Parts: sequence; structure tokens; C-alpha cells
Amino acid sequence: MKKLHFQYQLNITLDSEINHHYFSLKCLPKTDKGQTVLQVKTKLNADYYSISQDSFSNKMIYGYKEQPHQNLNIYVEGKVETHRYPYNDDHLLSIYKLPTKYTQICDEMLSLLKDYHDCTEFEIAQDLMSQIYHYMTYEKNITNTNTTASEAFKLKKGVCQDYTQIMLSLLRYLKIPCRYVAGIMENEQYTHAWVEAYLNNQWYGFDPTNDKCVDDMYIVFARGRDAKDTLVNKGIYFGNSQSEKHEVKIVVEECYD
Repeated sequence: MKKLHFQYQLNITLDSEINHHYFSLKCLPKTDKGQTVLQVKTKLNADYYSISQDSFSNKMIYGYKEQPHQNLNIYVEGKVETHRYPYNDDHLLSIYKLPTKYTQICDEMLSLLKDYHDCTEFEIAQDLMSQIYHYMTYEKNITNTNTTASEAFKLKKGVCQDYTQIMLSLLRYLKIPCRYVAGIMENEQYTHAWVEAYLNNQWYGFDPTNDKCVDDMYIVFARGRDAKDTLVNKGIYFGNSQSEKHEVKIVVEECYD
């Protein structure tokens, strides 16, 4: 168990003015069986915003900016006490058994599967995590939010989203329920993604990007079937902007007060 202080800042800048900007943001931790939110404060330069939750019980900020503008700035700061794994929670468990558009398995992925006859489900998950870590090369700007697990696997390159969705594909092929987790962690400059697998009626966390089991230095923002369910920023607006620039600043550090 650890007490973590975190700061999350997202500055979105557009190349020309827009208006009637409606957005939803998933960058708020919530109290659950793996973490307790001790305090949190949020700042947005929006005309209006409120806090709700989605169908996966993830906290979300939704709101709008009506007047012409070129930026949206979000700042979240707080303290979270983490007490990660294992824990039991079968909420939406049946959904997490099914492949999605972004976690369909391909024939090439089957090369990572071994004879797991004498292995526990935990050992299987650990093995797949390690194999994906060694098979893939971490590289930015090769994939995007629409890239599927099979596409990333064939490229052999990608970011945490791709590592995570590949592992989800393989676990679901083996009939192991699992879900995509988005959040932040110590020593990461950007939001991070990892896998939670339901093994022997308990959830455990696996981070294939770093080849490590998830510990108390991770803070969860959102969970879902794949990356699309946990997007930090979604929105719609009116205007002629052709591009967006996202600047992210993240701090996660242990505190003792």
C-alpha cells in the first residue's frame, strides 16, 4: 500500500479557432477496490463542466466551450492511496471475455502461444507479458488510436496501447477474461496502459510495455474492453481546424503525509 501524489496536465492547442466545443475527458481516478482517492481538484478553462460516469463506471468530465478559442487546458491534482492486487470484482466480467474490433487475434500472434498444460493461469499471463515485451519494439508515431492489435503485431512496433491490446487478444483467445486499463504511473511522461486479467476469481495487473506486474505505483483512470473505451480526450467542435497539438505533463510520486 502506498500514498501517491499526482498531477495531470493536458493542454490542447488547435491550429485555428473553433467554437461550440463539446468534450468528455477520462483523467480522474475513482475509489474502488484497488485504490482510494483521498483528495482531488480539477481546473478547466471551459464555460461549463461537470463530472459523471460512463457505462464502465469510469469517472469522466464532460462540458463545453461556446466562444471561439484555440485551446483547452485541463489540470487534475490529488492524492491516492493504492492497494493494487489481487482483488475480486466481477463487474461486467462476461463482456471482458469477448474480442473486440481492436483485439481480434491473427494467425501470426499464435506463434507466441506455448504448451501451457502444466501452467497456472497466472504463469500463462506472465509468460505472454514477457514474450510481447521482447517481441515488440517501443516506438512512437508508428501507430494511432485506430490501430488494431493484429496491425501492431505485424509491425512489431508500437506504444503501450498496442502492447496491451495484443496481450488482451491472446488472453481472450485462451478464454481468460481481461480488460484494458488506462492511467498513470511513476516515471512516465504520458498516460499509460496495461492489462488486468481475471485469474482464479481475482484481478491481477500486467504491464507488457515494461514486462512487470503492476504494483502500487500505478493510478487507474479508466477501464474498458480496449483503448477506445478509455480515451482520455474525446470531443466535437465546429470550425476549420485541421490539426491538434497535445502537451501532457504528468507527475506521480510517493508522499508520506
